[in-house]
Amino acid sequence: RVHSRCLLDRQLLQRVTPSGHPQSRACMAGISYSGHRLELRALLYCVFDKVEGPTVCCSDPPGAVGSKFKPLGRYLLPEQFATGRVVSLVLDDNVILGAPVYIEDTMYDRNCFQFNICTVISSKIDIEPYRDLAQHLASAFEALEVEIKLL
Repeated sequence: RVHSRCLLDRQLLQRVTPSGHPQSRACMAGISYSGHRLELRALLYCVFDKVEGPTVCCSDPPGAVGSKFKPLGRYLLPEQFATGRVVSLVLDDNVILGAPVYIEDTMYDRNCFQFNICTVISSKIDIEPYRDLAQHLASAFEALEVEIKLL
């Protein structure tokens, strides 16, 4: 079930990222958000799995989730009190930013669904525009999940 969900999630991430140039999804160098040029290294999709716990389920580009990102799930999906707040982690020369989402509903295992769409950027650039982007991604994907169960 986790594998098939990750395939679906990878397809979803590919739909929301630009296509064309082989590395355009990975770096998105030409994309702007709120007037700022974005230099994303990757997008990560973190989810709380009922068997594995918090995990980085998939990424775009697919190889972005190396062994160093896998154990970060518990930091990218903290307790419910962090919902709606941007969390950030510095790992080597990367900053990982995301705003965890917690949706309560009896249709989910454990009566809730936790996820986080994270951006991976260089630690050498200003992170402020990416904080806004993290909030926007959280709001957009929360609405999509609540309305049409997209994730």
